[in-house]
Amino acid sequence: MIQFEEKAHTYTRNGNRYLSVTQLLGKYEPFFDTEYWSLYKAIKDVFELKGLWYSYKQHVGGWENVVNYFTTHGSKHEVPVRARQNEYKQQWIEKNRKAIERGSGIHKTLEMMVNNQKHIVVDRSHIKPNYGKYMPLGDFTSEQIFTEPYLWSDDYQLAGQSDIIIKLARRVRIKDYKTNEEITTEAFNGQTFAHPLEHLPFHKYNLYTMQLSIYGWMLEEWGFRVEDLELIHITESGAVTMKCYYLKDEVIELVKHYKANSLI
Repeated sequence: MIQFEEKAHTYTRNGNRYLSVTQLLGKYEPFFDTEYWSLYKAIKDVFELKGLWYSYKQHVGGWENVVNYFTTHGSKHEVPVRARQNEYKQQWIEKNRKAIERGSGIHKTLEMMVNNQKHIVVDRSHIKPNYGKYMPLGDFTSEQIFTEPYLWSDDYQLAGQSDIIIKLARRVRIKDYKTNEEITTEAFNGQTFAHPLEHLPFHKYNLYTMQLSIYGWMLEEWGFRVEDLELIHITESGAVTMKCYYLKDEVIELVKHYKANSLI
């Protein structure tokens, strides 16, 4: 059995703390330096307002040198820049809080909508939702739909929950709702995941593809077979479906690397 603490987003199984799938992937994402980028954007804003941005950027040798030059040499515009920087930090904190609240609300609403259905048509079959949080291990004949079931790996002490799993006998289709403003498909400034995934450009689409692939790998470890991975991107203008590749080889490399470099 799995114990899940929603507020702390922690999983415990047999007295052991399991790392969540999102936390695992977070260890391999490029580091976002809030201090650096808030200062960069603040400098740009203030200097653009004063008509100095392009000449300043040229003087320091390009945008990559702006923050270092500013912190090393100072500026008579230090006070307005630091004030603007603090505004950015607070804006990002508030934006993240609102995004979490919005995403949580949408997820709960959609989960209720699925669970309140007597059946859902999949490939012309009428399939009943299963209200439990556990997949029926060893059952490779029934057809069921699960909302946010627990998935885990005892070998790697990992756990997570996918929004929807459609079980068609042994075959499984995995779907996850995303409520970001944008699911990026291009890496910023050539960023990649960390080793052993450095061949993968880092952007939101690849991040979520890895997330769903880990869920799929866990299910295959239990004897199921991944048939389809899908993101459902929900915005104020509607929902867009995005198909994902099953990156099984990358998942195996990732979990092996994590286990070899952790205290499991």
